[in-house]
Amino acid sequence: VGDMPLQIDSAVLTQRGPLFSVLGDMKVNDSIKTSLTATEIFTKGFRQPLQESMKADEKITVFAKAKEKLDSAGFMDWQQKRREEMMEKMQKDAEAQKTKDEEIIKAYIEDNNLEAQRTESGLYYVITEEGTGEKPEAGDTVKVDYIGMLLDGSIFDTSNEAIAKENDIFSEQRPAYAPLEFPVGQGRVIPGWDEGLQLLTEGAKATFIIPSGLAYGARGAGAGIPPNSILLFEVELVDVVE
Repeated sequence: VGDMPLQIDSAVLTQRGPLFSVLGDMKVNDSIKTSLTATEIFTKGFRQPLQESMKADEKITVFAKAKEKLDSAGFMDWQQKRREEMMEKMQKDAEAQKTKDEEIIKAYIEDNNLEAQRTESGLYYVITEEGTGEKPEAGDTVKVDYIGMLLDGSIFDTSNEAIAKENDIFSEQRPAYAPLEFPVGQGRVIPGWDEGLQLLTEGAKATFIIPSGLAYGARGAGAGIPPNSILLFEVELVDVVE
């Protein structure tokens, strides 16, 4: 499984069951193999509930090796180093995904003969109908009609009830199918929307092609939006309330 640090307080070892008692007695480079019940390991040892698939008296074999012992300061240093390593990995992964998204979006635009404009952040947009009003500024409340799709054309969300029913995504639990109202530029929606809507005038219609880093990123959003999904939105800026 890999290295897993355990912060063990010698004062409570006997309260954490046999697993922690054994681990607390280990010296660097010691190895153990022991068989304990699920209750002894998880409930008493790690203070965690058992998974539904586990039985309390189920025997589990544990293999462990003590690679290093750290005092409190050393453990905090280790944690900080791990956090930094994770942040560095996340940044590298994000940059790699950004490059991949850019290639996919360019190919999509070429395949569909779109005359799209690109912002510095990587958002692509096509204004399909010019508006006649003012552009919203950060903090202005806007009302937006929209259809949200993946690049394969599958619709995952919309403000239009008829379209929702046609594509089997209608939900009776939804309060209303109507233009979405929110303050733009305040982080209430995905970054691609916050940026893109401020490029439009009131009444305009547009298509946004949003790289995953300006959408839901590596976490995705429910079953309809897998991790690292590039999103396509058809939007209409219905109203701007300053």
